[in-house]
Amino acid sequence: MFVKVHEQIFNSSIMEEDLETRYIWFCLLTLADREGFIDMTTAAISRRINIGENLVIEAINKFLKPDLTSRTPTKEGRRLEKIRESFGWKIINYIHYRNLRSDENRREYMREYMRKHRDVNKKANTDVNGKQCEPLLAQAEAEAEAEAEAEAEAEAIPPISPKIEIELPEWIPKETWKAYLEVRKTIKKPIKTEDAIKLAINKLHKLKESGNDPKEVLEQSIFNSWQGLFEIRKECMQNRNKQEQLQDKNIEVAKNWFNKKLEKMP
Repeated sequence: MFVKVHEQIFNSSIMEEDLETRYIWFCLLTLADREGFIDMTTAAISRRINIGENLVIEAINKFLKPDLTSRTPTKEGRRLEKIRESFGWKIINYIHYRNLRSDENRREYMREYMRKHRDVNKKANTDVNGKQCEPLLAQAEAEAEAEAEAEAEAEAIPPISPKIEIELPEWIPKETWKAYLEVRKTIKKPIKTEDAIKLAINKLHKLKESGNDPKEVLEQSIFNSWQGLFEIRKECMQNRNKQEQLQDKNIEVAKNWFNKKLEKMP
């Protein structure tokens, strides 16, 4: 998965860790899906990033612990939380920094758009005496930027949905179901009522009866950030394989960069 690393990471306490721990953290950022989930065993992570499993386990245990020196107090500064007891984790602040970068890109886009608009229309925006109407353009640019910032702030507010307690059938994996509900919240389509949950369970049951594994159906919607639940699609699995190849490539780049740093160390 391609991930944009926010520059604040270089001011965070993660940079105080040893080189191997930092390398593993950057690799976990790369391995995470767009919602920040790392649904892999430590052995699989070890193979993918070509580092000992004992080092991976040691680093993950560090990321699960509170960090009093962390810049963000969320979950006492922890960087990871478990999504199941055996394996699988979620990067706690992943979505926050992903949205932060997206908001910055949007504001930069609006500034660049208004700059080009001003350059193209400079001659047209003159009064009868031939003086350029820069104040009007500056006002328009400020209004556009303010509007973009207001939209970004509105989108950053997570949807609020009541906590609904309902017993799941045994054939629905609880952790995968919880991950699906989190994706629904992230795409601003949360399941808010008990009736909606029952409809989703009924849909899963119909798909199960037609030969689709419920866990794979949920994972397909999680992977693609889909609102609904659908039959397993082969093309989606192919896309997932392509994404894993891209992850491997990004990890190889990160590994080469860290190796160069190691070579320069005394």
